[in-house]
Amino acid sequence: MKIKIILLCLGIILFQNGYAQKKTEKSIYTSSSINYYPELKSYSFLNIIKGNQDKLVLNYLTGNSGTFVIDSISSPDVLNETINKFPTQIFNLGTSIQISKDHSTFHEISLSRFSRSKSSYKNTYLLKDTLGDDQFLSIGYEQKSFIMTLRYEYGKMFGYKKNRFRFGLSGFFEPTFYTYKREVTSVQDYPIKATIFSFSVGIVPMAAIKLSKRVFLDLKVIPRILLGEYSNVTVNNPLLLPDDQKGGRELSFPEIDIAGAIQIRYLLKETNKKRK
Repeated sequence: MKIKIILLCLGIILFQNGYAQKKTEKSIYTSSSINYYPELKSYSFLNIIKGNQDKLVLNYLTGNSGTFVIDSISSPDVLNETINKFPTQIFNLGTSIQISKDHSTFHEISLSRFSRSKSSYKNTYLLKDTLGDDQFLSIGYEQKSFIMTLRYEYGKMFGYKKNRFRFGLSGFFEPTFYTYKREVTSVQDYPIKATIFSFSVGIVPMAAIKLSKRVFLDLKVIPRILLGEYSNVTVNNPLLLPDDQKGGRELSFPEIDIAGAIQIRYLLKETNKKRK
């Protein structure tokens, strides 16, 4: 029921028309922000390891007896699960452009996440073979990730524009694109590739503090409802069947998490339009 109410409010905010009679002033803002996002969900790889032991075991009744019992033993199947947690940055720098009408209703487009990361680990062992020659064994990996999140908001600020403190409410739509690649140098691990594309919506309550005539401090709490997620996550393990090389996770809609933003908004341009 709560989700239905949130979606209803979101629909009202996003699709309310702008046919108000007072359309005399437009303002353009730019902002820089620090954004908080929770970690990406883990993906797992499931496969069944078949038992390969199927032998006849001869059990003698006594130590010197020629009579024995034949038992058939089969190894049980083993369910194996490998969990992979993708590297993500919790805090991200962002930027946005906002167009406001009468310092009240506004459209805002934000680049809230845009980052690349690269890390590696390598451990080299020096071994002596049976002939006494040096042999080098390397164990490690190199991983790269990239994430980009855009957010479109349509909302309304309440209170007079000259007030130092104002509150607002907006609805948003937010797509996220993420890629990951891991190369390994160890025989115990296998390369992993991932491409994840997701869509979220929600309602943003916010507070705006007027620092000067042109500078504002905005605080946003961003509950996100996952609408859909499309992923291609694979591990290049030749010992697994093609279907077992694909990773996945259970989606329990609606999935909700909480993000947040602190942004400094600067008034770039203010225009007045008179009604003809």
